[in-house]
Amino acid sequence: MTYLLEASQLSAGYGRATILDGIALALPTGAITALLGRNGAGKSTLIKTLIGLLPPRAGTIRFAGHEIASLPPWRIARLGIGYVPEERRIFTDLTVAENLMVGARARDDGRPGWTTAQIFALFPNLAERAHASARQISGGEQQMLAIARTLMGNPRLLLLDEPSEGLAPVIVDEMIAMLRRLRDGGITMLVAEQNLAFAGRLADHAIIIETGQVTWTGTMAALQSAPEIAALRLGV
Repeated sequence: MTYLLEASQLSAGYGRATILDGIALALPTGAITALLGRNGAGKSTLIKTLIGLLPPRAGTIRFAGHEIASLPPWRIARLGIGYVPEERRIFTDLTVAENLMVGARARDDGRPGWTTAQIFALFPNLAERAHASARQISGGEQQMLAIARTLMGNPRLLLLDEPSEGLAPVIVDEMIAMLRRLRDGGITMLVAEQNLAFAGRLADHAIIIETGQVTWTGTMAALQSAPEIAALRLGV
């Protein structure tokens, strides 16, 4: 098994508070890994540390052969990591199509990247609302737009923070199908989630984090076959 991103002895926090304490993880290339944990366990902090929004206090992060722990977010993004925050942070004063163009970036290797036509084929709802203000589309469509805009930067790794939160079941089904298609197309993903049912339908592997430390790693199938682990580590 090859790993696109590996972190070792990773520590980070805010002010005097240490949130991550000696984190180690490895993301299999071409797979979806669920980052599971209770509210406040450190999932969002870990995602922000991997993308460079929160500089680590200690440890290493290697992505595709590059040490990125000391790099600013824009350099990390240029190497091929995309980030979809929990807050979505789309530009509500722009149209759907304009949001996509804001995120567009040519590939550094000269190969063809994502086009708006490909994005609209993957997200037909967005195609129908291409000229609508992003403020006027539904919450589910805004979440899809946040993912689509990130794809326009041609990432090899997607970091998604609580993508299913607040979405209707039918939209959750669509999102699972879409993320699986992205995985099958070669994109590696780390998905921070509290919703174990969503993660179980989506992910290939799982990492459980508690109070800033990794306490369990394995396949999603192994986690689903051991409900006592979820009960102990996640309270479900």
